[in-house]
Amino acid sequence: MMSSLWNSGRATLVVLLAGIVLALASWIGNLYDWPVRNMLSPEGFRWILQSLLPNVEASPWFTLFILTLGLGVWRESGLSQAIFRVISRRRRGGLSPKRRQALLLGGASLVFYLIILCWVTFSRHEILLGVTGTLERSPFLAGWPLLLSLAVALPGAVYGLTAGEFRGVVDLLQSLSSLFRSMAGFFVYLFCAIQWLAMFQYTGFAVWMHVPFELLSGIVCYVPFLYDWLFASRKADRQ
Repeated sequence: MMSSLWNSGRATLVVLLAGIVLALASWIGNLYDWPVRNMLSPEGFRWILQSLLPNVEASPWFTLFILTLGLGVWRESGLSQAIFRVISRRRRGGLSPKRRQALLLGGASLVFYLIILCWVTFSRHEILLGVTGTLERSPFLAGWPLLLSLAVALPGAVYGLTAGEFRGVVDLLQSLSSLFRSMAGFFVYLFCAIQWLAMFQYTGFAVWMHVPFELLSGIVCYVPFLYDWLFASRKADRQ
């Protein structure tokens, strides 16, 4: 995915160079008795290999991957374009009767999904609540990426099938991976960025420099994702 403001290849290169600089800084800091760990020590090398996958598992990696599934269905279904035509004054009334009916069915499916979700969560059965009867440590919070992805994908699937954007179930299933394919470069960047963030915290630079680590992680992981998704959606709209 290319853009004048964002290029995943350049961003990945920047992160890799930042990792090298961080490793060298930790080595220099260790020589000058800074309160940091040396990444170039045997202990540092062992930590890198042992924490490679745990870093990914503890990061937004899988959350963002699950979200791309639903967002991909939404984008490929043409639902966003239909909504834009409805709310745009210049294109008011631009939808055909078939697409207007598909839009209504898509909205109805979302409402039905939300009703079912509230019922299984807050009814007397409390299926998605925690053992204490609250949302704390509940399946609802543990599985919110999938629930949100379904909330996005369901109206898109209904609209796409009804409006004829999807010729069948095969097209619908292929749309699950459409956004992931276009954002593959971002996920490569994210993998490298996650390792850099973990190194930044492990070496102790985050604490020593009083950097708000949670804010830094959110900016590094989510801002490029939002930009990539919006850019991909705008590109699809132009096509």
